[in-house]
Amino acid sequence: MNLQKFIISMIIGSILSLFAWIVVLLFINPTESGPVLMLLFYFSLGLTVLGFFTIFGFTIRKFSSKKEPVFGQVIVSFRQALWISIVVVVSLFLQSKGLLNWINEILFILALALIEFFCLSTKSNEIESKRSTDLHSN
Repeated sequence: MNLQKFIISMIIGSILSLFAWIVVLLFINPTESGPVLMLLFYFSLGLTVLGFFTIFGFTIRKFSSKKEPVFGQVIVSFRQALWISIVVVVSLFLQSKGLLNWINEILFILALALIEFFCLSTKSNEIESKRSTDLHSN
């Protein structure tokens, strides 16, 4: 899939998930709905946030970083949008259960930040090992 098809797919998917979330928000009573409808609410919200933050993050990366390959920018944008959507959905879920407080939120964000730092350090280690292999082979 080329970049243009990916971006168009993400935009269409985000708009459709936003539409689904709005439909659930307007026509479903959360006090009378079952767990399936609540799951649909959180899932459609998560997909909406994921899609919009992926496109937003990719757009910022594309204009600010000319050195990184486009495919790498898409992967990083998608991963970071995934973390943001997880934070939004989990925070709303915890709030609905009365379990959200600042300690939980900070610990949760720190845990996701550690996962992101691990992903970034793994990537930089792979780049360094590839460079050293290239240097030794020459």
